[in-house]
Amino acid sequence: LPQGPSAEQLTRDYQGLEANQSKMKETLRMAKARTTVLENENAKVKKQMKVLLSKGDTDNQLVDELRSQLKKKDDALYTARQHLEATASDAALSRVTVAQPGTARGQMSTQMMPTARGGMGGGMNSATTFGTSDDGSAALQSEIDHLRRENRRQQELIDRQEKTIKGLRDEKRGRPARSGAGVQGAGIY
Repeated sequence: LPQGPSAEQLTRDYQGLEANQSKMKETLRMAKARTTVLENENAKVKKQMKVLLSKGDTDNQLVDELRSQLKKKDDALYTARQHLEATASDAALSRVTVAQPGTARGQMSTQMMPTARGGMGGGMNSATTFGTSDDGSAALQSEIDHLRRENRRQQELIDRQEKTIKGLRDEKRGRPARSGAGVQGAGIY
């Protein structure tokens, strides 16, 4: 008669299987715990992404509004420049006088001054001022200078915000932000 495994052998096998089963149960318990942690992290990341996308939309709206304001200031600068050119031209014509001191009686004399159209002294640039005694021209020049400074400041602000948004979008897509992208402390709030 063939002999089967002995009782001792069966007991050892049974104990080995029980130990293996408890190891497998522990592994399963740890896997479930890890799955729960990963699901919680995934939910947190999804929430942060929603916030980031919402902020991105808000940033886009802000950039659009700043561009609109910049366009309005550019238009105001253009209008002020045209008005200043017209005022300077009128002032140049009004400086033609009869018999100024040092000229013969009855002779016409014209004071030379820069004109916006490239006449005496060259064209208009940011350093050109029109030496008129008219306070309106000085005020217009001051306003133009102010608008130029404001225009430059807002353009720099828009450029920085666009770089920040681009960096955040690259970061969101898993690409590292390019150097110079201006993403400083762009963590998710």
